[in-house]
Amino acid sequence: MEYNKKFIKNYFSRNPKPEETFNAENFLENVYFITFTSYLKKTFFETKKRYFIREKAIKDKVTYIDSVDILSSDTIDPVEEMKTDIENSIEDPCLFKAVKSLTQKQRTVLYGYYINGKSEIEISKELKITRQAVNRIRNRTLNHFYSTWGEKKCLK
Repeated sequence: MEYNKKFIKNYFSRNPKPEETFNAENFLENVYFITFTSYLKKTFFETKKRYFIREKAIKDKVTYIDSVDILSSDTIDPVEEMKTDIENSIEDPCLFKAVKSLTQKQRTVLYGYYINGKSEIEISKELKITRQAVNRIRNRTLNHFYSTWGEKKCLK
């Protein structure tokens, strides 16, 4: 398991170390987990991208309406009304169910790490916990996702 953590961390790092990049035996044992983690990262990235594109379109509409002076002070703010959480942008029902089951702290860690690109240290300062606690929360959450998909619990 220790190799698995090192390999995944090196696999997703921007500057991989050549001596830790590949070990055929361990790679074959962990290929499903690595593929899943890669899929999860891509899904979060694409969801983030769609979310910000949609948010920009909403802001552009509001700016246009504002420039025409149609909005009055007693109407509901369209940005607040139309703004959707990033969770509502997830199309995969299994991933949606898994994300909905997370605690607020787990969401903060995963969103901060994968979507906002923050380091573990930045997240730990934000949550006022140690870097090791952030790492532990992230790894346990990923293992929870892995077990949920691996056992097909989400399809029941």
